[in-house]
Amino acid sequence: MKIKIEFTFQILYLGRKPSQLLDFHKGCMFRIMLVASKKAITKKWLSQGPPALTDGLNVMHDIFVMEKLTHALRLKTDVFNKCWKGGIEFVNLYRTDFI
Repeated sequence: MKIKIEFTFQILYLGRKPSQLLDFHKGCMFRIMLVASKKAITKKWLSQGPPALTDGLNVMHDIFVMEKLTHALRLKTDVFNKCWKGGIEFVNLYRTDFI
């Protein structure tokens, strides 16, 4: 998924989706990545160093596990697979033990 995202206040902080992400499943992964990055920032808030990519990936893994469990309980694994397809491909580039 090669999408250029503008770094504007409305997109990064208010969560407005760029026009390329109007499809629900692409937008779903964008929202998850946005939440994971914000959570990684809050975890490192009082430390001197900035959050690393691995911090964000660890948060994404936690979200992945909870989403997978939630969708399995609701019998909606097809929705889960559509939403996470691009995200799993992206994360596997950096963390091969993600799944």
